[in-house]
Amino acid sequence: PSSSSSSSSSSSSSSSSSSSSSSSSSSQYDARVRYVNNQGQGPWSPAFDLKTTQGAPGPPVIVYNFTYDDISIGLFIGPPTDSNGLLDQYQVELQGHTYGISQMYTEVNGTEYVIGNVKPGTTYLIS
Repeated sequence: PSSSSSSSSSSSSSSSSSSSSSSSSSSQYDARVRYVNNQGQGPWSPAFDLKTTQGAPGPPVIVYNFTYDDISIGLFIGPPTDSNGLLDQYQVELQGHTYGISQMYTEVNGTEYVIGNVKPGTTYLIS
């Protein structure tokens, strides 16, 4: 059997055209394909560009919230229905409704978050 390991034109056309219309988290690849069957390998296709795109994720799912202690509340955050790529972190916003609006905004790297120094008897909106 002739092994025609056709290293034909390793034409990874280095077209590093960095298009600025998409997210900075996208990646670009040069690719080529060929068919293989029981008789051997076919020729490579011409090289073509592949680009991964990453869009903004959908809203997170609050799996459940809980009372941590007298002055702390917590929540478990589930993944969004549509992640549209890799998730880097969550952003949590808290607004207290009983004693006026006091906002807190933070970024969370995990899936559990405990909010401390809350006032008893206050209704909070977590978004």
